[in-house]
Amino acid sequence: MEVSSSSIIKKIEHWEDSPLEYDELVIAWNALCGQSWAESVDDFQFADIENAAISALSVNPDSERSGHIGNEISRMLSSFDYPTFMVSTEGRVAAINTATSLEFELNIGDTIDHLPYVLDSSQKISSLVREALNTEENEDLDAILERGHGKNDDRDATIAVTVSLGRVPTALVFVVTTKWKPRSALLLKRQFNLTSTEAELLVSFVDGYSTQDIAQKRKRSHATIRTQLQSILAKTGARNQTELLRVSLSVSDFATNIGVIVDAVNHPYRRRAEILREGGRLVEVTLMGDLQGDPILTIANAANYTFNANIEQKLFEAGLYIISVCTPGCGRTDRAPSGEERLDCLEGDVSSVLNQLNVERCPLMAYNANSPVCYALTNRIPERFCHILHIAACTPLRYQTSFETQSTWATGIIKASVGHPAMKQMLIKGAMKAWVTIGAKQFMRLQMSSNPVDAKHVLEAGNIREYDHALKTATMSGITAASQDLGLLFEDWLADVQSNSLNITIIHGVDDKVTTIDAIRGFAAAFPKKIELIELKNAGMPLLQSHTDEIINLLKPVVDSQVAAA
Repeated sequence: MEVSSSSIIKKIEHWEDSPLEYDELVIAWNALCGQSWAESVDDFQFADIENAAISALSVNPDSERSGHIGNEISRMLSSFDYPTFMVSTEGRVAAINTATSLEFELNIGDTIDHLPYVLDSSQKISSLVREALNTEENEDLDAILERGHGKNDDRDATIAVTVSLGRVPTALVFVVTTKWKPRSALLLKRQFNLTSTEAELLVSFVDGYSTQDIAQKRKRSHATIRTQLQSILAKTGARNQTELLRVSLSVSDFATNIGVIVDAVNHPYRRRAEILREGGRLVEVTLMGDLQGDPILTIANAANYTFNANIEQKLFEAGLYIISVCTPGCGRTDRAPSGEERLDCLEGDVSSVLNQLNVERCPLMAYNANSPVCYALTNRIPERFCHILHIAACTPLRYQTSFETQSTWATGIIKASVGHPAMKQMLIKGAMKAWVTIGAKQFMRLQMSSNPVDAKHVLEAGNIREYDHALKTATMSGITAASQDLGLLFEDWLADVQSNSLNITIIHGVDDKVTTIDAIRGFAAAFPKKIELIELKNAGMPLLQSHTDEIINLLKPVVDSQVAAA
């Protein structure tokens, strides 16, 4: 990919417009850095890019306002129960909601024409988007509607398109189907002892197909279908087809709403609270595991805050619990008071949390992106911690053996860290905003899915829910605080490691492509008396999620030894 500095500058002008624009900027930036280093070109050619980044940052210094744009898009899309896409004028998907992730295999950057529907008008869905964006013809229309027929099955849908005419025009594409959930059919099948055939027939009936349609589709006689429908009526106690439809749709609504309750029931070993500090300051904290057991403290961030029910169960069985504290300005934790450094404020928040839980000292768990915050914290209040448990480690920049990582976005920020502070700051803010806009699942898929070791576990539904919770919590009040936490990861925080008085246990996956094992080995070798490195084979970045038993078995003796020493 041959790029020029002028093309990068043009992309910088639109860095905040959409996740697609940001992704293209990062790809081009990485390519330009690669060209420059390969050709041994002097760095002066990047001066114009750095100036453009400074100018872009100064145009909208109110990063909270910028952050809310992404938050509002995410909340808006999530408010719809049916699949919803934000689409560019070229027909490329820029953002999706949770319902889309569950039903279709469309990713950010794909064309909307990959939807498995053929329109009645025979035009492409991307053409429908362009038609909707033609404001002169459609200025009085709220939406354009087209009936779509399944390419691979008999399921139909209404495709609705409406426009958003901001600085960069985009369209929202809705796939509207009957609010019938597969979980509803499963509930009815179990409750009324329906056969598999009867359950399938009921799904078709609720989807709006007549008995004649169903007979033709299933290649059965109309009499056979009517007999099967009568059996369903008898089993469900419905007196007629109208009552059967009403009962089925009621169960569908119940199956949708019960998900929130089921999620709470599935986390019996989790407690969230807001701790009140002197002066009325609130601090959000979540506890997970055996609340009567031995504690481990960690710091919440946009990637990790809480963990899935299986991890909580395993922690309970091991007699451990994790205390996860939100940083200032994230979640319901108040911002740092005016004039006070965020890390100084965090120090006081953590001390207050430990005091209220009657915990004098405990191990600190650094996990993925919160590593620099954790090391800084142990230097500020070393008396509150007895050991650092560093899982799926990140390292200070000087130990990065390569500027290339599995994550395109992380690679771009690392490259900008070498002498381009404004570009670095812009890319960090852009990454955070794009992350919020596209949501946790698409972010994880975009950044991690090239490594099958990671993708297998990162994209599991239970883990995605926790990633999504972490992201929404971290950016509840905008992206500023989360961006500041993320930015620390790309600093050279070696001094905090050097001055640390605690012993460190690093547990790292050999197949981690975000922070390579070679980088971790170099980091550990620099501190042989301080760091113990434990390598896990066939393991990548999401270690707690993928190797739960192994990690907890390694944590348990460390915690026990510290408790015994105390």
